[in-house]
Amino acid sequence: MKRKIGIFGGTFNPIHNAHISIAESFVNNFELDICYFVPAYQSPFRLTEKDVISPSNRLQMVEIALRDYPLFSVLHYEIEKATTSYTIDTINHLKSLYPLDDLFLLIGGDQAESFILWKQYLDILSNVQLCIAKRPYFKLDDDIISKLSIENKKPIIVQTKQFEISASKIRQSIKIGKDIGELIPKEINEFIISKNLYK
Repeated sequence: MKRKIGIFGGTFNPIHNAHISIAESFVNNFELDICYFVPAYQSPFRLTEKDVISPSNRLQMVEIALRDYPLFSVLHYEIEKATTSYTIDTINHLKSLYPLDDLFLLIGGDQAESFILWKQYLDILSNVQLCIAKRPYFKLDDDIISKLSIENKKPIIVQTKQFEISASKIRQSIKIGKDIGELIPKEINEFIISKNLYK
């Protein structure tokens, strides 16, 4: 019997409550058997960002945050490759591990706008069901949906709670000493404090 495998990639700098809530909606909407969180070693779209912390710290935070979620797992593939991370490579890796299963790729509404710039984006669309989580301030118009449709397969919108949370805002808040306790899991807050991150 085919399994349904979710893929949720990102820098996770840091992982926060919205990531987890969106992934829960992803799993529930599509009745996924497992959802892999895939921390990127280096996003090709974030080469000039200066406040991205080490891959090992970001990976550790994702592992800590997902401990109590049996349908979530962490894929180390991109971190272990230690090079610029491309989603098509991760998909090909998962297809080699699970050739008979169906893959579902989750992206945010903001990423949907630039998806045609992703490496081999048509190959991605051919090999997965693209799923788009709505984000505040990003409107998914018919033109975007059309560009991301292939062989009569359209992207599917994931209905999620709308959060006013972003990793960049969290990092900024930490720098100015603002409390972020309601934005990230308690254990992640403790980890950030213990490692003195984002200061």
